[in-house]
Amino acid sequence: GFDMYCDLLKQAVAQLKQQPPQEYKVARLDIDTDAYIPADYIHLESARIDVHHRIAAARDETALMAIRAELADRFGPVPQMVDNLVEMQDIRLKAGILGAAGVAWRRGRLELSDIQVGAAQRSALEAAGHKFVYYAQRRILAFWPPDPEGGLPVVKGALNAIIDSLLTSAADSQAHA
Repeated sequence: GFDMYCDLLKQAVAQLKQQPPQEYKVARLDIDTDAYIPADYIHLESARIDVHHRIAAARDETALMAIRAELADRFGPVPQMVDNLVEMQDIRLKAGILGAAGVAWRRGRLELSDIQVGAAQRSALEAAGHKFVYYAQRRILAFWPPDPEGGLPVVKGALNAIIDSLLTSAADSQAHA
């Protein structure tokens, strides 16, 4: 909802300025966790909305960590649910780097939807020892991380492992070209 509104607003501003809009693919998430800014942490509703907007607008991990540091400085220790909100945006961005439209955590496995994984990329994942299945017709990558208990750290770690494997495969392909 709010993310879509922000994206539409950015597109409208870019059109008015006659500039091409910046394209960032941000995946939708289906991960069962508490991720919000509680009223007892940031009392003013307008300030909470501003922080939500800034987190949604962040486009890299550095920007997210700067927001987190600012929150800790202005409002005190960051509650777990706010950390979760920041981590979820980072996960959305990492999934977007992979080209995935969605990320879901279900029964101990990570699913990336609407993702294209070629033969070289599947080989790189296999070579790295990852347990996965790619459903080419449905464009879904199912990935089983070593820790089946889940949670945001496991999802983020799994995405980092996938990115590392795929980047290694891309670098190797360019070196051999």
